[in-house]
Amino acid sequence: MAYQSIITNSYEWAKQRSHRLFIDDSHNHIHSREVFNHFLDMRSREPILQERFPNYSEKFRCAALGCLLHDMMDKKYTDEEGAWRQIEDFLYSQKIDMSTISALEIFLSSMSYSKTVSNKEGKLYLHLPEKIRQHPLFDCFEMIRACDLISSYNLQRTILYNIKKFPEETPQEIYEYLKNLYSIRMGRLIEDEILPAWSISYAKTFHHKSCEKLTIMEKTLGTKFTTQQLFSLAHVYDIPEWDVVEQKMDSYCAKTNL
Repeated sequence: MAYQSIITNSYEWAKQRSHRLFIDDSHNHIHSREVFNHFLDMRSREPILQERFPNYSEKFRCAALGCLLHDMMDKKYTDEEGAWRQIEDFLYSQKIDMSTISALEIFLSSMSYSKTVSNKEGKLYLHLPEKIRQHPLFDCFEMIRACDLISSYNLQRTILYNIKKFPEETPQEIYEYLKNLYSIRMGRLIEDEILPAWSISYAKTFHHKSCEKLTIMEKTLGTKFTTQQLFSLAHVYDIPEWDVVEQKMDSYCAKTNL
């Protein structure tokens, strides 16, 4: 099967599954597209990543599939074990090799924030099992996790998930939740070295943009505002449509010629 077809089919599968499970926009196929786009953009800017993830290699494919499918077994929306079996069936249908499927099973079941990061006295600590650190495709795990964490600078995702989880909350309560979560999580990803060293330069752009948005909110929002006003101010970056992401993948791969 053509390499690009596998990537596109994976995105479409994630889209269909998102609709079927009613996954909200903070974790559905739009987020999958967002995370995969970070992978492409970061790889295009860092020569070391072009070396680690050569065009159309097993590593490139594993990272791409992980970015697109990582939340399709999220326990917030589905049963993890049953969801993995469905992901596995899909990967078999795409004739993905066993080494990649085995790696994705380990990675997708181990990469959630709650399983890899702890907060002790305001500082974040990274905890990765030895089976992850020693895995031959560890670079793929780090890439998927880094792109997912960088997407948390998209403040609108926090608002969307908060609305999904606590629909009765007021705009003011959502704002307080956003500020608190940023201070204990997103705002510390770089300082506490939760992100890989090779992703810091790329991540800083979004870190600074999200900080600027929070400052604007503090100066702009009064005591009364709507959720829509809050959501508009929380806009950090646009997520390109899939056809744009596809074209970007083809363009970047053609340019690197690895």
